[in-house]
Amino acid sequence: MTYYNEEETKKLKELPKYKNFKRWCNDNGIVNTGVDFPVAFGLKGELIGMAASKDIAPCEAFLYVPWEI
Repeated sequence: MTYYNEEETKKLKELPKYKNFKRWCNDNGIVNTGVDFPVAFGLKGELIGMAASKDIAPCEAFLYVPWEI
């Protein structure tokens, strides 16, 4: 099991590059229901990725990126 690092995740969410990326996603119609980004994993937060924020059923879309993007 991978360790979810809550403290490092909070720090990541305050970084301008992730705030800007989230704004860009919202401005361009990207929908990410059911996932949280960025999330830090590992004891030192050394792995950055996405995490499910709810149960995701098989074949359920959790990330939508418009074709134009």
